[in-house]
Amino acid sequence: MGINPDGTVQPPPVIPEQDIYDDDSSMIDSEASAVFEPFKDLCKRRFLWYYDTYLASIKVESGKVTDGAQFTKMPFEHAGNSMDGKFLYSELERRLKFVKQRLDHETASWAAEGLILQDKESGVAANLQRQFEQTVEHYKKQDSVTIDIELVDDNPFLWRVVRLILLPQMMTDTDDNIGLLWETDDQP
Repeated sequence: MGINPDGTVQPPPVIPEQDIYDDDSSMIDSEASAVFEPFKDLCKRRFLWYYDTYLASIKVESGKVTDGAQFTKMPFEHAGNSMDGKFLYSELERRLKFVKQRLDHETASWAAEGLILQDKESGVAANLQRQFEQTVEHYKKQDSVTIDIELVDDNPFLWRVVRLILLPQMMTDTDDNIGLLWETDDQP
């Protein structure tokens, strides 16, 4: 995300002019320059899952103490095993909101980067386009779920679920067939 410990933001990485999946480029060079961070996206997803919970906890707990109040020393704490510090819920809330803002900005930039890669006929864009087509075909054959998906502005990096219908299988003859229907308001 490019956030330094002091809160400043690093400049975004430069998108290479040549697609790493093109035949003319060297995969060894591009792989050597890439940093392998397998859990980075998982950490971002978990942060977004719990973001509202974090803010709700800050709201509740900040009412119990004043900002800048020292942590209470617990009976098991002693020299070398203590948690010294202050309650700074307002600062914590500001930092969480800043991280959320950066994640929202990163997500929004995917659409623009996706259009650039599609214009360059990138391998990544072609792969995502094919995955979209396979996903649409897969859900056309499903009996228990109907999902209508479309590309936003013909961008393979941006998918929109237009309609979702879940019909669970009946276990017995006495089961009611209860389903879920969800449709977006902005259908074309």
